[in-house]
Amino acid sequence: MERLKELYNKIGNNSICFLFINKNKNKKIGGIFLSVLLFDLDGTLVETTRLSIPIIHAEIKNYPHLKVPNPKKIQSAFGLPHKEFWELLTPDATEQEVRMISERSEKELLESLKTENVLLPYAREVLTELKRRGHILSTASNCSTAYLNEILNSQQIKDLFYEPLCIERVGGRKKKDILLAHFQHLNKSDAFMIGDRSSDIEAAKAHHVPAIACHFGYAEDGELEDADYHIYCLKDLLEIFN
Repeated sequence: MERLKELYNKIGNNSICFLFINKNKNKKIGGIFLSVLLFDLDGTLVETTRLSIPIIHAEIKNYPHLKVPNPKKIQSAFGLPHKEFWELLTPDATEQEVRMISERSEKELLESLKTENVLLPYAREVLTELKRRGHILSTASNCSTAYLNEILNSQQIKDLFYEPLCIERVGGRKKKDILLAHFQHLNKSDAFMIGDRSSDIEAAKAHHVPAIACHFGYAEDGELEDADYHIYCLKDLLEIFN
């Protein structure tokens, strides 16, 4: 009961009637299905490459023996866990060099986010409306805890999410580990994974939940073919979860 009270306080007064129908497998109440919507961040809700790419370039250039990756390669790394991200971009760097480049890049990016609007078109409006309709929103991102917190705070969307998680916060190695953490207290049978990379689809498949592919992010051609749903604008979610 305490868990239900906590969830009630986080998702809002208008949604309390839905908290008690999870065991009924999405029983329809008042024309609305309660769903658990797990969002990726970069390429799904936010677009930060105009900030992050110049920062990464500048930091790698501090090490003349390292090849500076082109913007397309950096963009292709978005969505990867931290270790894989830097292995792709700086394959010849030592562990210490990777640590320094990573820490300095993140520090500068977090500072830049404080004064920048990086939300994708309609993100705030769609999230607000989905929550108003009674759906539970949370995050599942392969980012650091500091980055997750800065995005939620600087973009003023923290209050829209219930217990937002990222790979660092759960101590995971793959995105499926984030979903596993969510499903310790959220109903898996009501869940959808929403993201723009194959890692989002793979995480959804690992837990047998539907994947919604966002075709406005960083995916390569054909990368999202295995998704269960396909959207081309965030507003499309309002049609799926009407």
